[in-house]
Amino acid sequence: PGMGQNNLFKWLRDHGILMQNNIPFRTYIESGHFRCVEQEYNLPDGAVRIRTKTLVLPKGIDMITKKLNRELVVQ
Repeated sequence: PGMGQNNLFKWLRDHGILMQNNIPFRTYIESGHFRCVEQEYNLPDGAVRIRTKTLVLPKGIDMITKKLNRELVVQ
């Protein structure tokens, strides 16, 4: 409860899982916790930009859940 998207991202950054731009550190990508994909999008003026989308894999969900549960037990 109380762990919305913004709080979760802050928690992941504070625990060294995500960088400041919400991209996971390479070790978490290489270990199969996350995957990053690039997506193109168009601006109204016709320019094309690329953004990085972070996907959480099942192994990553398990890891996050375990870390959150451990932290809640300690508090």
